[in-house]
Amino acid sequence: MNAVLARGKRLRIFNSGSIDVKKLTLARWCGTGYLYCSAPACQFDYGPRCDSNRRPEGPDTEDWPRDHVGSVPYGEGIYHCSKPGTVALTFDDGPWEYTEELLDILEERGAKATFFITGRNLGKGAINDPSTDWPHLIYRMVADGHQIGSHTWSHQRLPTVDQARVRQQMVYNEIAFADLLGAFPTYMRPPYSASNEGVDELLGELGYHVTYFNLDTEGYLHEDEIEISQDIAEKAFHGKDPETDSYLHIEHDTVAESVHTLVPYLLDLLYDAGFEAVTVGECLEDPEENWYRGPDGGVQKRVVERDQDSTSAENPRVKSKNPLQFLEKFRFKSPKPHYPYAGTNNSLPANGSHPALNESLPLTHPVPTTDGRCGHAFGNTTCINQKIENCCSKNGWCGATEGHCLAGCQEGFGRCGMFGHSSGGSV
Repeated sequence: MNAVLARGKRLRIFNSGSIDVKKLTLARWCGTGYLYCSAPACQFDYGPRCDSNRRPEGPDTEDWPRDHVGSVPYGEGIYHCSKPGTVALTFDDGPWEYTEELLDILEERGAKATFFITGRNLGKGAINDPSTDWPHLIYRMVADGHQIGSHTWSHQRLPTVDQARVRQQMVYNEIAFADLLGAFPTYMRPPYSASNEGVDELLGELGYHVTYFNLDTEGYLHEDEIEISQDIAEKAFHGKDPETDSYLHIEHDTVAESVHTLVPYLLDLLYDAGFEAVTVGECLEDPEENWYRGPDGGVQKRVVERDQDSTSAENPRVKSKNPLQFLEKFRFKSPKPHYPYAGTNNSLPANGSHPALNESLPLTHPVPTTDGRCGHAFGNTTCINQKIENCCSKNGWCGATEGHCLAGCQEGFGRCGMFGHSSGGSV
């Protein structure tokens, strides 16, 4: 059995004895609080009190019917829209402190989007925790005509965990959605866009459309130079014909400049080019009643609207029919980050064997290197912005040799598997 040896607070993993550790980060330090105990950084198999191990409040969804309906494939990657003239705007990792501003922008511009929501990440607490601002943001998303998708419970890299953990990542998010909405989504996006045949097969069994993208404007890589992302968007629409072309787009509502600057710029571009900003379901020509699942297997068409009789713009109401059952009323207020978060739910680790520690996985979206160093040990930086030397070696150097790109290559912080140009630098 795996075990832990502590030297001060520094930990070493070896193969004897038993585990007696509550919380353990990817850097192998024990501790408490946001930096140690929050997904996706906290190593849930070695720290049972990691927030990703906490089952959310809500109904058990595992036995809900999971019929495959409609023409959109289940359990396999979807990269393109089928409806010409559409741009499916998608936003990962939220809700977050910038999400309400994004909703305001989309509303002002008449744009629809899909939000791939992570249930519990970055120390924000559970999305259905009534003490946070997240429930009212999710209600507003649906009331405004946007689509909700799943981005797993705690943003784990699915190919690196066993099937029991993959199932838990999906079902825990379902429970939180069902607690809020009376239903859960049929569309999902794998964290880090990482999946494999086994994961796809399980996602298909669970009744999910596995959604990727064919336009990444990379706002998370260029927050300090957002004009780079604007250039990507401008080139993407240059010469495109709305009679024949479409895009399935990705951005993140956890990135300030993506919301403040990039999204308005992108909307100007796509509207000027004659495109329409829509949900993923619409761009795939999938009827709205197929976007969610209810407990009885019947997925009714959602009817949600703001109550025009509301006496105050700050106290709108939501009216709905099953399976999306909303609170009768909710407030739109400025969201705020919630960290550190002291949750109250019990710790419920998933069954299954402990996976090996993997320090090559990023905690959040990595930032571009400025000095040729990369990985967790060097500020969570990536080499992917480098034109040639874009592999991150096991020792944290960017390069393009076999030593950088093969054995020990840190896949979360650059390209791995192919090498060619020799950097002549450190490995």
